[in-house]
Amino acid sequence: MGSKCKTSPGRAGGLPNERNKLKKLMRVFIPVAAACLLSVGCSRPVTQPKPGIITPAVIAAIGPVLEGTSKVVFYRPKQASGAILRWIVRENGTELGKLANGKYFVLNTTPGKHTYTVHTESSEDTNYEFEAGNTYFISSSIGMGFFVGHPHLSVSNVDDFIEALPHLAPSKPLQ
Repeated sequence: MGSKCKTSPGRAGGLPNERNKLKKLMRVFIPVAAACLLSVGCSRPVTQPKPGIITPAVIAAIGPVLEGTSKVVFYRPKQASGAILRWIVRENGTELGKLANGKYFVLNTTPGKHTYTVHTESSEDTNYEFEAGNTYFISSSIGMGFFVGHPHLSVSNVDDFIEALPHLAPSKPLQ
């Protein structure tokens, strides 16, 4: 009797089918992986948007920068959420101005490092560094709180201020 080579049905029957599946998968995987690697290799780092131009309308609203100082514009765009809440912006315990819904105030300050604080039921300190002769925009918003919303300060730009300006009214600094 001649000997015949027997293979198990699961292995012999399944192997070509598995290879076909693997080939199909590789046909899809390799181009997708190559595209991902190329896109990562060609991506550029995220940069801050270029500052916009301070228009005459903005200068009329906030005034020119005084020589040897930095101008800081604090504003809170008008929105329905938290409309009745207002908070005071402070630096080292000194009250600088109130931010109510749809209000802004302007502060002429010394160049250098500054820490501003706003609070309702919680407090937030935000650090900034200003250069002489420049105007800075700081937007205020409200986040979720347990009983009362939490105020936040964040760096903004003239373009966002220009967009909000038609719905803003001045709020005089307290000092």
